Amino acid sequence: MTARGHLLLRLAALVGMVVLAFGWLLVGRVDTSATRLERAIADGDVTSVELAGGLDQPYLGFTTVEARWRLHGIARSTRFTEVHCRNGTMSCPAARGATGTRTTDVAAELRTFAPGLRFARSDADPFTAPGRTTLGLGTLAIGMLVLLTLVAGPEPRLATRWAWFWIMSGVPVVGGVAFTLLGAPWRASAYLQPGVRPTGGRLTGGWAFLLCSIPAAVVGSLNGWLLGHW
Repeated sequence: MTARGHLLLRLAALVGMVVLAFGWLLVGRVDTSATRLERAIADGDVTSVELAGGLDQPYLGFTTVEARWRLHGIARSTRFTEVHCRNGTMSCPAARGATGTRTTDVAAELRTFAPGLRFARSDADPFTAPGRTTLGLGTLAIGMLVLLTLVAGPEPRLATRWAWFWIMSGVPVVGGVAFTLLGAPWRASAYLQPGVRPTGGRLTGGWAFLLCSIPAAVVGSLNGWLLGHW
């Protein structure tokens, strides 16, 4: 790949990242625990909830119901498993296999925390949101584009190819942006010739793997806490 072609691909990836960032801010939702939603309703911070999905009363079994709500201007979603049994409980053969936060009636349960809570019903699929599928495909496309610039481009700066790969795997968004901005010069004339390696020390793949394992583990351990408290 020529230096000019590689530079154009990086520019395209950078523009795509900016567009995706605005898109996720507009239609994205933060997955939040049922405990956090219930506390926000009880505190009066949430006065209306949109419910998507559910079973009509004559039907028995269980299904996913998504509660869509806002807190401090941030769009959030909480998923419940609504169970319908003939005896009005959650214990019957039709409910076998139901997991997650189970309830017989999501609206009734949430109203126990605030009787005046308002509800709106949505016919949208609880597993998707308008534009979320498109944004997901766009994110995948940008990720593949960044990976192409890593594999087909010149030897990157600051770190080896394997090091950049592990950085982008451990912290995908930050790593992808960092490589796009810092992995090569922003002038085609400053690119190294094919086969020439950058001078000076660079982060190697082994060290990058070890360094990225730490933030990945920290993020994973904090994820459950954030879902319940943020």
